[in-house]
Amino acid sequence: MTYTSIRDLTRRKRFQPFVIQTTAGEIYTVRHLEGFLLTLDHIVIGLLKDEFGQDYERSVYIDLTHIVRVEPLPIPASAKGNGQSEHSA
Repeated sequence: MTYTSIRDLTRRKRFQPFVIQTTAGEIYTVRHLEGFLLTLDHIVIGLLKDEFGQDYERSVYIDLTHIVRVEPLPIPASAKGNGQSEHSA
């Protein structure tokens, strides 16, 4: 996966949650704009304790070369503002 393709997905006018799948088969759901940090060669994703959590429990560092799929998720009609991620491997 390239930096540009992830950057373009996350810079839409309205943030759209997305799912990342790694070469190891791990799946990370990014639900909020504030829940990740994207650099030219990696992404750091904050992991929430549960889907409705507000505090990040830990984070995961993923080299972009290990991302095999990034898929946007539907934006919930009741979504208010931007928020963030959980791991569901």
